[in-house]
Amino acid sequence: MNNQFFFQDTNKNNFQEMSKKIFIINKFNKVVSQYFFCNQNIEQLQKLLINNVYSQSNQKYKINKLKNDRLKYYMQDVFNNYFDKDLLNLKQQLNQLNNVVLNILVKIIIENLDYNQFYKKNIKDFYNGKIYDNNHLPMNTQMRKITLPTNKRIMQIYDNE
Repeated sequence: MNNQFFFQDTNKNNFQEMSKKIFIINKFNKVVSQYFFCNQNIEQLQKLLINNVYSQSNQKYKINKLKNDRLKYYMQDVFNNYFDKDLLNLKQQLNQLNNVVLNILVKIIIENLDYNQFYKKNIKDFYNGKIYDNNHLPMNTQMRKITLPTNKRIMQIYDNE
């Protein structure tokens, strides 16, 4: 018996249809990529990012533009992970990708700015002699006591768990 791979007529038609579909998806992927990474879209994302950080932080933070290379890094990651091959509408695809980029970056930026503010306040308090307990530490941070075997002193350190 010959183990040669062959197509029956119905399989051949299915294969041709799938090949066409793959070609269309790849072509569409390139078109979306062109528009998604174009300068106009990057500028639009920069403006939306500044406005969204300002509004979602309750007018607490007004930021400058990100470096385009940094923004493109996040955009590339979003494009690779969130490109929807089943959504063949250019406008919807771009809106979806832009929204994912904005949601991710706004969250990261606000969290970093909040932590920065916490750090600045608490480092100032530390040098002014205030004492901390577990109620005044950032989220996911606990104060632990460890005994150092060399000098038997107890030191307090912050441990991010």
